[in-house]
Amino acid sequence: SSTPSSPNVTLRMKSGSVHAFVHRILQSAAEALEELRFDGRDVPDFSPPTIEEMESHPTLRFHDAMTPLVRGMRRRATPLDFVFLVDEFTDIFKEIRRERIPPQFMKAWKSIIEKRYFASVLVGQDIMPAFKNEFPNEFGVTEDIRITYLDDAAAATLIERPIGKERFAGNAVRTILDLTAGSPYYTMMFCARLVDYMNTTRSVIVTEADIRVVEAQMLRGERRLEKDKFNNLLTAGDGQEDSGIDPDDTYKVCAEIACGSGKELWCPRRALRGIGEDRLDHLLQDLETRDVVERKGDAYRLRVGLFKDWLVARHG
Repeated sequence: SSTPSSPNVTLRMKSGSVHAFVHRILQSAAEALEELRFDGRDVPDFSPPTIEEMESHPTLRFHDAMTPLVRGMRRRATPLDFVFLVDEFTDIFKEIRRERIPPQFMKAWKSIIEKRYFASVLVGQDIMPAFKNEFPNEFGVTEDIRITYLDDAAAATLIERPIGKERFAGNAVRTILDLTAGSPYYTMMFCARLVDYMNTTRSVIVTEADIRVVEAQMLRGERRLEKDKFNNLLTAGDGQEDSGIDPDDTYKVCAEIACGSGKELWCPRRALRGIGEDRLDHLLQDLETRDVVERKGDAYRLRVGLFKDWLVARHG
């Protein structure tokens, strides 16, 4: 039997309408088929309806176009199936909340998914759980996979491979892992600063002391990091409008955890003051859900050591 081939089609979600969205899916499918045809693959002919034609009964016209296309793809000598990668899918949720896209959009999306024309990967921000809670029926067939920190082995590879494993001495790599928690974003940010430092000092070997010098430059002085570099830790989505949580409250709790951690790195909950108990519970739960903090009993610690040290440098 033949092994199905799956052309990948990437969509980037922005504000729009149902007919514009489904037209973009059809147009992207046509572009993917054209690329396969150019490579010599046997693919069915397909000309999607125009966007003007999609304005009237868009979901029905979508089904009318996709049904024969998918049937033709799966009947080839080497069957074909689409995989749609939808980036920034949570932008739909933001636009629904702002009343720029009607909630019925999600019903149209569900009717498309249920036909199994293609597999889909929906990529979104940390507000995806809120999105799913508001439309549980429409997300009933999805599987959640949270993309979070790299494990130690993968993060160490990201650190070592660009300049060579042999150039890191002692606990240098472990120290970077403690500072970044395996976050690709902070790992790449830190290593870029480290390479600049090595070039300036003409260093051949990186030691733990070098790591501490680079971190100090990121915490204080002219090249210190500003608050915007930690926005991804302070808020889900683009702020309070998306998450319902005031980023200033989150910042305050993170600062208290950082300054209250001490040498043991863990801050007891009783040390967090200035916010009501119910509100504090909500903030801590959000931080734990988004992997910003770890909890051990009634104590908390910030996962990204660089963020903790930055907060201590500002408030300690």
